Amino acid sequence: MLGISKLQSSGLQAAYFGAQILSPTLFSVYVLRLWGLKDTFMVGLITYGIGAIRFWPCRQVPIVRRILCMQFRDRMGTWYSRNGS
Repeated sequence: MLGISKLQSSGLQAAYFGAQILSPTLFSVYVLRLWGLKDTFMVGLITYGIGAIRFWPCRQVPIVRRILCMQFRDRMGTWYSRNGS
């Protein structure tokens, strides 16, 4: 349907769910401890915004490596915001 191989599909899923595991445990907890709740939420929104803006050109020219990186960054921004709220 999307024209990608099973390996590429597995990579997309690994990036999506890997960010769910790594972001809260490795990054956003430290931001929360250092700067507090409001700043953690803002870091999440900024990370998500940068990932969303950078994802758009990657989607126009579908190179799977770029899409993987941008999807990982988007998901990390979402989890920053979730930990902040």
